[in-house]
Amino acid sequence: MICCFYLTQRWPELGQYLKHCCKGEDVKKACTFTGAQIGEFLLNASNIDRWILVRKAICVFAVCGGNRMDELRRMKPTDVVAVPEGYNVTFSHAKQQQHKKEHTFLIPRNKEGPVCFASVIQAYFEALNKDLPERKQDILFFTGQKQKKSGVSRFLDQPIGVNTISDTGKVIAKFLGLESPERYTGHCFR
Repeated sequence: MICCFYLTQRWPELGQYLKHCCKGEDVKKACTFTGAQIGEFLLNASNIDRWILVRKAICVFAVCGGNRMDELRRMKPTDVVAVPEGYNVTFSHAKQQQHKKEHTFLIPRNKEGPVCFASVIQAYFEALNKDLPERKQDILFFTGQKQKKSGVSRFLDQPIGVNTISDTGKVIAKFLGLESPERYTGHCFR
């Protein structure tokens, strides 16, 4: 921002040219989910379908931690510790170059409300332990197979990619029947 200010001060024609280029530009802002929409998805989406379950887990981590999609991709199972209040998660910010310090957030166990974030994570870990008992220990999110007509769905021993993690908002928006699901990018949880 300071660099742009300096350049436009030094060369005023550049500032006029940039303003001219932006005229008529239709900026599309990414949509965000409301708390009710997140709750509806977590309550109504199936825990049996592993393809959906991994997206529920990604949603919980993103909502509770306010994480970027790349930060979710780099998390490890050792970063998640069960505590009586839920799960403590430790991570490093993706865009913090100088001060690489770890941050912690809690995925709460809610006994009174309709949605318990910790129970979603518990269901995810239980399904992983059932489907992949000998899995890689440096990966938190695994690819889930869509549920077939036979009712079978399982996790594959393959890490989920950052693009698939980023598309989680679009999948949730489609599930909820929201308008313009393509506008629910990786920022929809923040």
